[in-house]
Amino acid sequence: MFYSEGFTDKGLKRENNEDMILIKDNLFAISDGMGGHAKGEVASRMVIESIMRINHSYIDIKDDYCHYIKYILNHSIKEAHKNITRYALKSNIKTIIGATVAGIYNSNLCANTVAIFHLGDSRVYRIRNGAIKQLTIDHSQYEDMKRSGQYTEKELNMVSRNRITKAIGNFQFYNLEIDFIKYQTDDIYIICSDGISDFCTDNELEKYINNANSLKIACQTIKESVYNKGAKDNLSLILIKVS
Repeated sequence: MFYSEGFTDKGLKRENNEDMILIKDNLFAISDGMGGHAKGEVASRMVIESIMRINHSYIDIKDDYCHYIKYILNHSIKEAHKNITRYALKSNIKTIIGATVAGIYNSNLCANTVAIFHLGDSRVYRIRNGAIKQLTIDHSQYEDMKRSGQYTEKELNMVSRNRITKAIGNFQFYNLEIDFIKYQTDDIYIICSDGISDFCTDNELEKYINNANSLKIACQTIKESVYNKGAKDNLSLILIKVS
């Protein structure tokens, strides 16, 4: 059984909220729009709407659970990519618009397993036995350079951590990065946009969640912390506990 709480908020500095969240049965996702004005909001909405339409009748399951789940998740992202591209063409938008996504999908096809998926710099974490672990690696120029091992700390600090390298939008199509992991009772999964992760360290997230009496209180505490630090971006968070 999965229990969840979440919120999305425009923060203190942005005129619009370009984030969207999805909490539906055992499917959870956050999409963070890019493009400014209402354009990013449209892109994130199209991403979430496409994921909501996941349909188990696409193909025969046979015996390959992982292949099947990857197929239906990436099928939804392909639909979002097409819809955003059509919207941009119809609206005569010349600039790049799009959205990141991060989420968790638990299908009843495979016991005790969740699919962790993402594109961009929205993240998924897990708290197990009180310790937090980041389960996704940002698709960003900073992370690409860091993982290459070819740059000094000084050079890395000159690069924006928010310059993403993969997303869903009116540009090149990318498949989701998907990992399958076994969950355990009392695991807590965290999905968040960069409006949370940029203003809350991993240690702070761990502390706020471990010290809270409920997921709802943890959400409120994290939101208050980000607001106290200026809430310069839209902020979205979903907490999921396994019981």
